[in-house]
Amino acid sequence: MVPATLGPARKVAYSKGMSPAMAARWAFVCALITSFGLGSASAERRPVAVVNLDLSDASAAKALADKLVGALFVHPDLSSLANPTDAAALKDPIEDPDRVALAVARDNLLRAEEELVAFNYGQAESYAEDGVRALLSVTPSAARQLSADLMFVRGQAFLFDGNRNEGLVHFALSARLDPNRTLDPARHLPSVVATFAAAKSTPGAPGSITVNGTGRVWIDGIEVGQAPGGFAVAEGRHLVWLAGADRNVRGERALVVANNPTSVTIPDAPISQARLVQRARIALARSADATARSAAMTNLAKLVGVGDAVLLHVSGDKVVVQTWHTGSDIVPLGFSSLREHTTEKPDAILEALAPPKPTEKIDPPDPVKPIVVKKWYQKRPYQLGIAAGVVAAIAGIYFVSQIGPDGSQSWGGPIGVEDPLTVRK
Repeated sequence: MVPATLGPARKVAYSKGMSPAMAARWAFVCALITSFGLGSASAERRPVAVVNLDLSDASAAKALADKLVGALFVHPDLSSLANPTDAAALKDPIEDPDRVALAVARDNLLRAEEELVAFNYGQAESYAEDGVRALLSVTPSAARQLSADLMFVRGQAFLFDGNRNEGLVHFALSARLDPNRTLDPARHLPSVVATFAAAKSTPGAPGSITVNGTGRVWIDGIEVGQAPGGFAVAEGRHLVWLAGADRNVRGERALVVANNPTSVTIPDAPISQARLVQRARIALARSADATARSAAMTNLAKLVGVGDAVLLHVSGDKVVVQTWHTGSDIVPLGFSSLREHTTEKPDAILEALAPPKPTEKIDPPDPVKPIVVKKWYQKRPYQLGIAAGVVAAIAGIYFVSQIGPDGSQSWGGPIGVEDPLTVRK
């Protein structure tokens, strides 16, 4: 409480501030100026993709890629990708999307073989079926051999369980998935060897299958065309997959009956943007030739929205650096030459893509005046000195001429006084 004798409290000079309304107006103006400045700077910076073509879990290329992305965050002319997920997909290790499903299928194959040896044929059939189901979400080329092994075990289980027809059907599918499979009579029962040989050598009656969906169609591990579409196949059991660069793999099992059209419908399974970028990166890393590499790079650049990229890969124990640009008056079109990275700083690597620094204008020097060497008597001080001496000599002669015989001077006397010499004459 303020004592009454002191009067009401008031602000002194150092405690006074601007009014709340004025403070709000100034804050708005500062924020507007700041956002405008940052927006202008960001708009002028070109995004650059840093692509690690080494697909291993960890490498020196990954470490250098991290440094380059960090340098792009503060670069005055270049920037990292606007989408951090895209930037990570281009440089971080790629997890194999088939890994889990393949592990499940292998585990089921092992269990099916164990149950087969233990004469538990029904359980062996079930494990083999679960393994095949897991492989319907795996890249067909990666799933083909394991599918053949599972179908072979399942065929044996049906055969031993007294169902020879199902044994033949599954052996035939196993043979289509793995045409090079041969059976060693020393390892397999004669009934298995004979039934498998019959299934492999007997062509099935012609049939057809219509695949509804979108993507590339794979039947029994072989790519056959584009969906939707119809395809000629032999009667019997088949595995059908739909795959593609812009979708996840999905598959179905189909039983085709001769002269009876069969159809399967496989739903779409779109993939994430990050996975699309990873697939484009894998395609670039595995390009077979220069033409394929150029097409893969163009596709990747379009996908992440850039016109500039730094490519890194490992050769031996060295990191190799290469840049790519869509072409301009400053940076040439296409890939640069390969160069080994040693101690080069990230900013030095990025200089190949950055615009040239403006050169400082230097005014031409003043023209050099010729130096004229004068003789001593041509120099001004000497000339003035000589002139002053001549004047002094003339003045001295004149003064001496004005002195009379008696030593008196005739100049400066009073006016009207006669010259003494003149009077004596």
